[in-house]
Amino acid sequence: MSKQQAKKYFEEANNSFFDGDYDASLDFIGKAIKEDPNSPDYLFRRAQIHQQLKNFESAAGDAKQVIDLTKGKPEFLKVYYKALHLYGKHLFETEKYLEATLVFLEAKSINSEDSVNNEYIEKTKEHVSEEELSAAQEKAKRDDINEALKRKEKDIKHQWYQNDTHVTVDIFARKAKKDNVTLNLAEESVEFKWKTSDGTEVSKTFTPLFSEIVPKESSYEVLSTKVELKLKKKIAGIKWSELFKTEKKSSGPPVASYPTSSHKHHNWDKIAKDTETDPELKAEGEQALNELFQKIYRDADDDTRRAMIKSYQESNGTTLSTNWAEVSKGVVETKPPESMVAKKYEI
Repeated sequence: MSKQQAKKYFEEANNSFFDGDYDASLDFIGKAIKEDPNSPDYLFRRAQIHQQLKNFESAAGDAKQVIDLTKGKPEFLKVYYKALHLYGKHLFETEKYLEATLVFLEAKSINSEDSVNNEYIEKTKEHVSEEELSAAQEKAKRDDINEALKRKEKDIKHQWYQNDTHVTVDIFARKAKKDNVTLNLAEESVEFKWKTSDGTEVSKTFTPLFSEIVPKESSYEVLSTKVELKLKKKIAGIKWSELFKTEKKSSGPPVASYPTSSHKHHNWDKIAKDTETDPELKAEGEQALNELFQKIYRDADDDTRRAMIKSYQESNGTTLSTNWAEVSKGVVETKPPESMVAKKYEI
């Protein structure tokens, strides 16, 4: 799509419009919009052409699209105002008096001296009670606030990285202050709330997290350009392949064997085969191994979970036991694979 070509079509549409050739004008403006579909000026011109051709529903549709595209954008205030007036007149003519009143009142907030607009307000109010109007205005206000919050949340960007024990999330909240930031932590979710300098309250929720965290051992720091979250992993050493938990299906064979000192037998070969057909386990490489252990951990009782964490950490990742009775007796030794030797390094 070429915006330069769109401008040429727009000029041709204007020439035909002022010559009274509305069919030709509609054809040219259609071509311009095809090249630049989100131009408020092009869409409003098409609305005017439809008006001349008595395609009133199409004219209202284009005017409404212009309103949606330009609301809250000062650089488009002029075309926004014109679209409000055109759309309001259509609502009035189709006897949608309450909606028309709201649209004309919005136009009045921009230009209170427009006598034509003010006349329409008086006409529409003859068909609308004060109670109806008040309730509709309150709802419109709530809808505007909710829409603003959605836009704010969408605009909040973040990045994340990790080490063996923590996941760090940087939320880019420029000029945030500690008194205006709230963090709600749960094992599988993080809710970030921030009151901006203009008084708007925005939030961003991270849920469900890829794996569980330890809320009491997690923290955050408010910096000049961002808020840094440090989330303590509940299972140290497990590598998160993403920040959020999602269901993924792929066809690669997973790695399913792992040394263990457990007297409680797990048929790892069977589990490996199951992953080939089980959509919940099907994945590739290291991610598959992580997901496999997380599934076992998720379905285990408290003693089994403690055994898994203690054995994995103390053995430097060479043993994964589910037998708490055995693991609780002492430190789990490092047991490297055959033909390999464990060495201690001094730093």
